[in-house]
Amino acid sequence: MLRRLWDRPSPIGLDIGTCTIKAIQLDSGRNEVLELAEVDVPRLPNDPQVAESIIAQCIQDLLKRRRFWGRRVALALGFDEITVQSIRVSPLPGKNIADVVLEEARSRTNLELNDVEIRFLPAGIVQQGELQRQEMVLIVAKRTAIERKLRIAQQARVIPVAIDAEPLALVRAAGRQYRRQSDQNQTMMFVHIGSRATLVVTVRNERLLFAKYFSLGGREFDLTLARQFHIPEDSARALRRSYGDRRVAQRDPEVVATVQDTLRPVWNRWLEELSRCFRYCNVTFRGEPAEKIVLSGGEAAPELQDVVSRFFEIPVDLLDCFRGIKCTSRIVDSAVWDIALGLALHSGRAQRESRDTVSVEEPSGAPT
Repeated sequence: MLRRLWDRPSPIGLDIGTCTIKAIQLDSGRNEVLELAEVDVPRLPNDPQVAESIIAQCIQDLLKRRRFWGRRVALALGFDEITVQSIRVSPLPGKNIADVVLEEARSRTNLELNDVEIRFLPAGIVQQGELQRQEMVLIVAKRTAIERKLRIAQQARVIPVAIDAEPLALVRAAGRQYRRQSDQNQTMMFVHIGSRATLVVTVRNERLLFAKYFSLGGREFDLTLARQFHIPEDSARALRRSYGDRRVAQRDPEVVATVQDTLRPVWNRWLEELSRCFRYCNVTFRGEPAEKIVLSGGEAAPELQDVVSRFFEIPVDLLDCFRGIKCTSRIVDSAVWDIALGLALHSGRAQRESRDTVSVEEPSGAPT
């Protein structure tokens, strides 16, 4: 189907996960889903080159199965590919704030600056003792990770117009659901629960206040069950999924109790990590405590929603990525599309900067 240039759809948001690859494309106004698809990723070998070829082939197969327009894609860097942390800096006479951040980043990373791309986002002014300092969210991307994504794109015969950071894609996707003025006036904590890690971002008035990964996710839940019941990891995952997906009336109470008792210790560890993020934000941004938690990602489910709600005693939602976006058919488990949607919402304008530059990006920007 031919399209006029000014009707050109969004880039294809391509979320390359541990277990699946998801692709979604929106119309030019970013108000309607034109196409989406996902494919399972087989267990990858240790050989990096072979693994990259397998991922590239999965992408080619995925895009051929559906009617995506063009081959412009937005990719993401995530856990193990970027470092995200909060830092505090004070402006120094005669120095640009970017230079101050660069020096702080140099002191905090063991990598040479030529080996990384650095971006930062101002989170706000915070009180530290008697001093006021600028809180920054620092994003450091490994150049090797960027080059790997580019190699995969080349093999898959797609054109990368942006290499985004997962935290920014998550903020962008969540912003489409929570656009009312009452939402904008709330501090919200968005929690993306993946297979290997959990990403936490805190936002107020579309301003990113905090972002952090911690290495605990769905795979640890599966391994816990596998060790307890002496079954393969795949069987443990199937057990956890099957009992949770059934309606309450159809569940075996004994199985439910056994699974929940087994998972409770790892849930508690996960909740404690989440609680540390929650407390940091509440202490740092006094007067702006988190008022709502929103879960997304492959592990977001009503059961975990209930666990989090009882622990924090504040409202907990599951992200509905497509609320306010027209879809021709109902999308099941819309919370799993958060990163892919955030990538599709990217402007698609590639930005070029020298490798030793530190720049301030709005939440719609990213390492490119």
